Amino acid sequence: MGTIHAEIELRNQADESLVAAGHLSPEQVRSAIVRALVDTGATSLVIPESLRQQLGLPTVSKKLAALADGRVLECDLVGPLEVRFGGRISIGTSGAMPSRPSRSEIYRVR
Repeated sequence: MGTIHAEIELRNQADESLVAAGHLSPEQVRSAIVRALVDTGATSLVIPESLRQQLGLPTVSKKLAALADGRVLECDLVGPLEVRFGGRISIGTSGAMPSRPSRSEIYRVR
């Protein structure tokens, strides 16, 4: 069975709130378009630490993440994050892992 990827846009929701309040211009919103792995068994989004830093997302709490090889790691839960895909917008949090996962380290946040 192959893998499925989708292009999604991630945006710093706090920046979006500052735009709405007139304190930031729309061009200053930190965002990124990324190619994401679609994992139908995942319960949360997980991004690499480098993307979290690029978007300027603060830690809101800690979360346990189970790797495909059975290991469980603690990761930062960051946000608020806006996810845009297929004409839809969702706002929430994401796990942030120290590095980009290898093919054998697909993360599922529990």
